Amino acid sequence: MNWRKLGKQQEKVELSLDGDEIDDDYFDKEENTNIRNALDWKRNHFFVACLMVTVFLMLKFEYSYTKMFAANITTFLIMFVALDIFIEQLLTRMVMSEALLVTPILGTFVITEFIMTMGAEDFRAFILSYFIETIICLVNRVYIGPIVEGAEAKVQGLSIEVAKRNKWFRTNARNILIKQLAGQL
Repeated sequence: MNWRKLGKQQEKVELSLDGDEIDDDYFDKEENTNIRNALDWKRNHFFVACLMVTVFLMLKFEYSYTKMFAANITTFLIMFVALDIFIEQLLTRMVMSEALLVTPILGTFVITEFIMTMGAEDFRAFILSYFIETIICLVNRVYIGPIVEGAEAKVQGLSIEVAKRNKWFRTNARNILIKQLAGQL
């Protein structure tokens, strides 16, 4: 039997258990349905995010076959890499908020950019665009990434200080955090 089918069957059995079938006093049927709804929502959300990323990458592929892209390949690759950095942050921090789910999607971004460099007019343009793309990636990981993380830490520290000093901000921030945590659980 296929391991995937066996895992799905086991998950269905675990999620469909009633309180009468097990002896655990802590089992709650309402909690079970909440977990199932959360898992279904997360799967559907992941599917929609993958679908949107796929459409975006297909548009990038189609654009990479145009003459305008071939004539200005380095400029467009720099713009696309910057856009990919923004989309990566959006997916990682706001949309999916799980690095293990986002990592394969980000891998497709890297593969797409590499394939797009093959749309160069000649070998010299391909080599030049490949090295520019590699330099951008290195600069992003060595310099820009730590700067963004440091800025995020400073903004979080600033918001904590403001919340400590301002009662209105403290109550509203608490309400926002409670709503955010309720949405993630």
